[in-house]
Amino acid sequence: MAAASTFSVTISAVDKATASIRKIKASIATATKPATDLKASFASLSKEAGLDRVAKGMKSIGNAAQSAARHVASMVPALASVAGIASAAGIAALATEFGRAGAEIKRTSAVLGVSTGDLQAYRGAAKLAGLSAEDMTGSLKSLGTTIEDATFGRNQDALVMMHKFGISLHKTKDGAVDATRALRDVSNAIVAQKGNVQAQSLIARAFGVEALLPMLQKGGVGIDELVDKARKLGLVLSGEQLDKGERFNQNLLKLEASATRLKNSFGESMAPAVERVI
Repeated sequence: MAAASTFSVTISAVDKATASIRKIKASIATATKPATDLKASFASLSKEAGLDRVAKGMKSIGNAAQSAARHVASMVPALASVAGIASAAGIAALATEFGRAGAEIKRTSAVLGVSTGDLQAYRGAAKLAGLSAEDMTGSLKSLGTTIEDATFGRNQDALVMMHKFGISLHKTKDGAVDATRALRDVSNAIVAQKGNVQAQSLIARAFGVEALLPMLQKGGVGIDELVDKARKLGLVLSGEQLDKGERFNQNLLKLEASATRLKNSFGESMAPAVERVI
């Protein structure tokens, strides 16, 4: 009877110990899950950006450089370290910019009703004219709204200008105001003022595109030339490149989310201990 009791107590103790161990393992898994997610997100990010291939390439270059410059072997480790850090930071920054640009271009294109290709080309044209991408984006938005409002009687000043200079409402195949065509029409109206800067400014202001006046003074033909030049210079990403950039940006967001969860998890775990010390 005593032996049976001892056996029962032993089983009970083992069960309790097993349960405690399971709880500890579960706690560890919970605490380390954000780190696991972070590792997975970074792996996906690295693959999407091609950083793994870059790293292999950098390693091959480093090996070749060491073989070709053994007489300066003492300098190689320090130089390789500095170059590696700089290259990694530069590559990461470029990849991040690429990803965010892809997402932003697609988002802005949808808001303005301008194709992604035209949006990039006209932004590039603005830069070539000494202006900014923001100047072009804001002006296209204002122009589209102004033309729409004038056509439906909500902006009489702009409507008068449209009638005076023969500017009409044109739609894209998706039904949005064709802001790029309207921009060229306004530009031609401005050029017709033959150097009367005050009249040119008045027209540009009426359509909400005064920020682009230096570019508009070149006329529709001049704008087309700048747009074509922007395309030839490679300032326009293809649809496939934009899609890849958008996917990369999503991986960046997942990576940031994993890092935030990891920080919060550590904070939650450390808080009780810190409170006891305080």
